[in-house]
Amino acid sequence: MSADRLSSFRRRTNTLAFRAHILYLSIPAVTLLIVFLIGQTIASGIADDSSHRLARQYSIEAAANFLVKINQHFVLMQQISRSTTISRWLANEYDLVNRDMAFGEIMGYAAFAPDTYLMFTIYETWHGYNFSHGLTPEEFTPWGRLPGGEASQWFFDTRDAEMPFILNVQRTLPVDDNDDEDWELYVWSNHRMYYQDRLVGVVTVGSSFDDIFNTIFGGFDVNYKRGYIIDRHGAVRVDSAMILEVLDEGIALFPAIPEAAYNPILLEYLSRHLQRLEGGVFQPGEGTLEAISLSGGIYTYASITPIIGTDWSVVVLSNHLAAFGMERYTPLIYIAAALLVLSALTGSLLVRRGVLDPLFRLSQSAAASSMSVKTRLFGLDRNDEIGDLSRTVQSMRDRLYLANMKLKENERAMLQVNKRLEHREKLLYAVNQVSEALLIAGEKDSTNTLKDGMEIVGRCLDVDRVEIWRNETANGEPCIVKKYEWVSEIGKTRKRIPLDAKIKSGVIPGAFEMFSGGDYLNGPLSKLPQEYADFLGEYEIISIVILPLFVNKEFIGLFIADDCRRERVFIDDEMRMFASAGLMFASVFNRNIQRDLAITDVLTGVRNRRYLMETAEQQLRTCIENNLDFSVIMFDIDHFKPINDKYGHTNGDEVLKILTSRVRHVLKHDTLLARYGGDEFAVTLPGVDHGKAIKTAWRIQRTVQNSAFLVGGSLEINVTSSFGVASKTENYPVLAEIIDKADKALYKAKAAGRNTVVSYHESH
Repeated sequence: MSADRLSSFRRRTNTLAFRAHILYLSIPAVTLLIVFLIGQTIASGIADDSSHRLARQYSIEAAANFLVKINQHFVLMQQISRSTTISRWLANEYDLVNRDMAFGEIMGYAAFAPDTYLMFTIYETWHGYNFSHGLTPEEFTPWGRLPGGEASQWFFDTRDAEMPFILNVQRTLPVDDNDDEDWELYVWSNHRMYYQDRLVGVVTVGSSFDDIFNTIFGGFDVNYKRGYIIDRHGAVRVDSAMILEVLDEGIALFPAIPEAAYNPILLEYLSRHLQRLEGGVFQPGEGTLEAISLSGGIYTYASITPIIGTDWSVVVLSNHLAAFGMERYTPLIYIAAALLVLSALTGSLLVRRGVLDPLFRLSQSAAASSMSVKTRLFGLDRNDEIGDLSRTVQSMRDRLYLANMKLKENERAMLQVNKRLEHREKLLYAVNQVSEALLIAGEKDSTNTLKDGMEIVGRCLDVDRVEIWRNETANGEPCIVKKYEWVSEIGKTRKRIPLDAKIKSGVIPGAFEMFSGGDYLNGPLSKLPQEYADFLGEYEIISIVILPLFVNKEFIGLFIADDCRRERVFIDDEMRMFASAGLMFASVFNRNIQRDLAITDVLTGVRNRRYLMETAEQQLRTCIENNLDFSVIMFDIDHFKPINDKYGHTNGDEVLKILTSRVRHVLKHDTLLARYGGDEFAVTLPGVDHGKAIKTAWRIQRTVQNSAFLVGGSLEINVTSSFGVASKTENYPVLAEIIDKADKALYKAKAAGRNTVVSYHESH
């Protein structure tokens, strides 16, 4: 290079244009790099935080869905495990009476849940019985004995578990199929059965594995997320990738989570979660641990949620980016970079007037616009590069503003989802409380526990009244009777229908037909048909849900919840919880009705001989333990056969009904009156000595003969009765002996001319 050319080059490099050219090339490049790095850091942080929350949400939803799906198992097996009738049959398999009663009750449970399978395994004989909807008494036979080996390990695991039930996944032949090729996976819930504190068997409730799997993991793509259900030992019970080896004998192999083998962070996370298991099952309040980031493998995030009430948990692994789509804005950064470089090159050529001053003014307006979205950028109305740059910056600013607003909107949406999940968990917990309150209670205190369950429903749904109405017949006309209610403090200040009030079925036209067809009401009174609003508005109801109750497809009554404070429509989760509670309450009705039928004399409505012998034996035992008196009165109608012969058996039956009605008015409401056989009746008097028992017998005698029996509306029949009284003594401490002595005294009364009272002591 010559000296002149070198000098010319040096002059050009020292000019303002050249320095501006270098400046406008270097500054945008550095600025672009910084903006790009900051943007990538912010976007990465947002994506990482959102992915953590998304992984946590996946596991919470899967756990909630599993609990909803398996909740029917818990309700059924807890109901069955508390049944005295079924436990008595398992304790004595070959007792035909127990067997028939157990069959009727089990088929009632099978009708409640036709999509599930029931199996009973008897501990003493190892016999297995399968039940499904539609099973006939002739088919009520064992399918065989429990096989040995690993195929029956579930039975021994149930027997030895610290809690009364376990869950397991097993390859099983459906109960109504004999084809070996139709074996499939089922999820089974197994519960121990006791009779008088003695293990007598195991009840098993099963559902198709595919049905439960599709509900929980149906939308999982193994390329992006994978879910597991693990037990208390960390063994995989369900895999969303359907990788679960099952042997020909039906034994499922339960490996550990494969990703945990090479990921110590995941392994430590699993261990920390499983250490929270107390008392055999996860308790309410044991929430999801914070999601974690993984150090390696195809998945980058993990979250674990316990399944409340079991010792199983849901594990979800995912590699999703944030759900807000921040990666979509990456191309905008490259577009902005291209425009900035282009404007810088143009500015280097038009450094004077055309570039430097407009860029300076643009930078000033851009700085001002960062303080306020409403500030207008310089150059938006220009048709040159400065205008393009200005509009690009404006567009980026607007898009960033919209993206920020979208982020806030999505955060609010996620908060709503979390609130709904928390509400669903609260509802599921309430259902479990109701089922525990109803099923743990014995037969005698089922009414109190029924009211406790109604209170749980009322407080969970935040309503003011919960009522149960039962269908009855009054004077030959169908009606509905209010049997139970729970009322909040606010509800007590409102007008309400009293207990045992009867409402005829035709008060609201078409209502009985609608509810018997399975329809329900849900919403504020202002949205209901006018006939409902007119009738219900009198009782200061603002919103209401009315659900029909069915037992074996028979419409038996209504389950009602009132809100006296606000207009509302109960959401789907609340309706499902309400329906589950109604199912359990209907089950209590059915159980009480079946029990009453078994211990009640159909003609007179008093207790039958079977109930008399069982209850009187218990009364006598209590009196002996507490050194109390115990007496028995035996009586029958004098010349009852001639009454039947003269007036007919129909009128004779009416005489028996009138007799028991009169005797009930003499006795205390809790005194046991039973039909011993034919026209002979018995009264047990625990805590009553012999002298008072004789006085009671004379009161009954006077009540019977006091006035003629009006039969058939016009026929008057004079009736008298004879009575025998006996009491517990040191010589006669056995119920059968006391009844025998009272019976002998009764025959003495008949021999003495009838219509009198004879004491066993007086006759000897």
